[in-house]
Amino acid sequence: MNEERPPEQDPDGLSSTARAFHRAEPYLRAVWNLTGGVGFGTAAGYFADDRFGTKPWLLVVGAMVGMTLGTYGFVKALQQAERQQS
Repeated sequence: MNEERPPEQDPDGLSSTARAFHRAEPYLRAVWNLTGGVGFGTAAGYFADDRFGTKPWLLVVGAMVGMTLGTYGFVKALQQAERQQS
């Protein structure tokens, strides 16, 4: 018979996969801050251009603002993750 073994668990009851995701969570949050900022700024610029007829200038400005804010959020989240590890 083929018996399935339960996945290895730590004292908290987490599997090795859950522990890996738990350790990666601050870095995933940092990446989402970056991509979310860029995506939101670009989308806002695109729709503002469409509304005001200023193509492509508000798209460019929105993308640049999104990159700036996304990078700020990315760096801030990484610094917070480093503080939590030490």
